[in-house]
Amino acid sequence: YQRRVRADDATRAAQVTQWRDFARSEIDLPAAAWLYPIRGLVPENRAATTHAKADIRRVLAALERRLVDSDWLVGDALTMADIATVGSLLPLFELVLDANMRQPYPAAVAWLQNTSRIAKFGEIQLCEKMMVAPKKK
Repeated sequence: YQRRVRADDATRAAQVTQWRDFARSEIDLPAAAWLYPIRGLVPENRAATTHAKADIRRVLAALERRLVDSDWLVGDALTMADIATVGSLLPLFELVLDANMRQPYPAAVAWLQNTSRIAKFGEIQLCEKMMVAPKKK
């Protein structure tokens, strides 16, 4: 029994690490390509923005598949996997993922809101109108 518990703990720890790496590589990079021009940090590159939007849709679809039958990314309770992934997604949900963009992903949206509430991220305001990069002068 003792070995089984340790193996389960090691598996869950690996899964948490996997989701944290997923957030860094699959969310943070396209989020930067999409949001940095909106924030005026870099000039807009329309091809990069279009690619980033497609990447984020794939991320949300993957999360939806995982969360349609589960409340959490790993196990049956909130973990750092949920917190890290939500932390990466929050700016997108607040600035560019309007109701139309969120509509295909109800489980992912519910999970984000639940995780944000439990982890005390504060009150989140979901995007009503997708922000866009300022026009070049």
